[in-house]
Amino acid sequence: MLPGLDITSAHELGHRGWSDPIQLAYVMEQDRIIITENRAVFADLARLAIEQGVEYAGILLLPGSMKNEHIGPIARAIVRFEREHRDGVPPFYFDYLRGDAP
Repeated sequence: MLPGLDITSAHELGHRGWSDPIQLAYVMEQDRIIITENRAVFADLARLAIEQGVEYAGILLLPGSMKNEHIGPIARAIVRFEREHRDGVPPFYFDYLRGDAP
């Protein structure tokens, strides 16, 4: 991994089974970006946070072609994301994690 890249998982933290709003609240408190394949729920949560003015660092959605169990492609996509955003992202960042180019 790249220096300064700090990645963890809900599994590592013992947070599996936490509700999506609680997962988002945790990463907001930690000023972390969350990566999820739960696109619909997190789109709603992002919209709600914006409406309420509650800032979050970022939400990255896994595209339909990339599943949680696809560790290699996800890791490469995270490294790509970090390289493309060396200076960070603005608050309320919301986008898809991009995989390898076809």
